[in-house]
Amino acid sequence: MTLGLGDNGNLWEFQRIGTESEKGSVEKELQELRARLSEIDSWKKRRAEIDDELAKVWIEGGKELQEPEFVQHEATTDVQKDN
Repeated sequence: MTLGLGDNGNLWEFQRIGTESEKGSVEKELQELRARLSEIDSWKKRRAEIDDELAKVWIEGGKELQEPEFVQHEATTDVQKDN
């Protein structure tokens, strides 16, 4: 039911649920959602690339500052915990 139609907003209209146009609209939305879901792996990969880039520290001369040993050790430990 659509309320608030007309110049004064006092008119209404019924719309039958399950019409062909409604089914087509729902199917189109489902296809769009499936297409977005199919891109999740590429988004995760891109996010990891961005996280890696943001984690880097650059020093004068355009060289990357290496992580201290304790940071590298923690990263290895985290990977082992996940498995």
